[in-house]
Amino acid sequence: MKKVLALTLLSLSFASSYAFAGQGTAGTVLGSHAVTGPAVSIYGGNTQQNATDAKSPLIKLSSKVSAIVNYDTTNQGTGQSSSYAIGTKHVDGSKVFGTANDSTTIYFKQNASGTILDPAVFGTLLNNSNFITTGWTAY
Repeated sequence: MKKVLALTLLSLSFASSYAFAGQGTAGTVLGSHAVTGPAVSIYGGNTQQNATDAKSPLIKLSSKVSAIVNYDTTNQGTGQSSSYAIGTKHVDGSKVFGTANDSTTIYFKQNASGTILDPAVFGTLLNNSNFITTGWTAY
């Protein structure tokens, strides 16, 4: 599970360094710093319309995994962002995993098992600088 999650996060860092628009199930826009529920699919595109029309998700979370995406909301009307940081956590796991558009590294941070992903634990920065704070370790 950890290897699949790590590879998914790594592939996202190459998905788009220009635009990242996220959406949850049924076309719900995923706001910056918002934590998804478990088992949702997140779609993306270079505009909000392209994200809405996307046929394949960027991420499809399993039943106890939630995610957070921090992105630049300057151009939110167009659905475009020039940077993002993304993190995931399994409710039964003891680690939060994350990466960003300007990083080729996957980071992890210890967190209590049995807890959901907490934006305060993940951080609010929009790029690799999110992981220079205390507690993050490069894989």
